[in-house]
Amino acid sequence: MTGHAIYVLAWKRGVHGYRLVLVGIGVSAVVTAVNGYLLTKSDIVDAARAVVWMTGIPRRPGLGPGVAAARAVRRAGAPSSSPNSRGPAA
Repeated sequence: MTGHAIYVLAWKRGVHGYRLVLVGIGVSAVVTAVNGYLLTKSDIVDAARAVVWMTGIPRRPGLGPGVAAARAVRRAGAPSSSPNSRGPAA
């Protein structure tokens, strides 16, 4: 939804790169300001829950949705990091 709004706001006889980037930066600043305002005006418990949700901290350590995938990638990459493997030339 925000991406569509940025595209519409940047439209002026076509979309050009600089205009799209600058409008995106402006919209990002406005959305961040509104988010901060809403956090300061809300109840402390609701604000704490919102911050946890925004940062993506799992409820219990080690049980987040991406933890299993991260562990699988780490295990798959483990053999390539052995001392006998060739690394970058020094």
